[in-house]
Amino acid sequence: MSAAEELRAAALRRNMCGRFELCSLDELRVMDLQLVRLELGREQYGRLDLSRRRDWVKEEAEEHVDAAFYRACAVLIARDEIAARVSSVEGQWRPGS
Repeated sequence: MSAAEELRAAALRRNMCGRFELCSLDELRVMDLQLVRLELGREQYGRLDLSRRRDWVKEEAEEHVDAAFYRACAVLIARDEIAARVSSVEGQWRPGS
C-alpha cells in the first residue's frame, strides 16, 4: 500500500471506530458477522482489490443461486423432521397400541 493509501486507511479506521461507538449491540453483531465473512474471503482469495476486474453482478447472481439451494435443503430437512415427529406421535395413539 502506498503512503497516501496508508494515510487514507488510517483516517478511515479512526472514522469507523467513532461510528461503531454509536451502534447498538445488535448492529455491532451484524457488523462483526460481515467482518468475519470478509476475513474468510481474505484468507481464501487474498485482499480485496477493486482495481482488479471481477464480474460482481455474475458473482452476486451465483451467490443467490447458492443461497436458494441451501434454503431448499433446510426446508426439506425441516419437513423430514416434522414428518418424523408426527409419525412418532401418531404411532402412540393408534388403537390397540
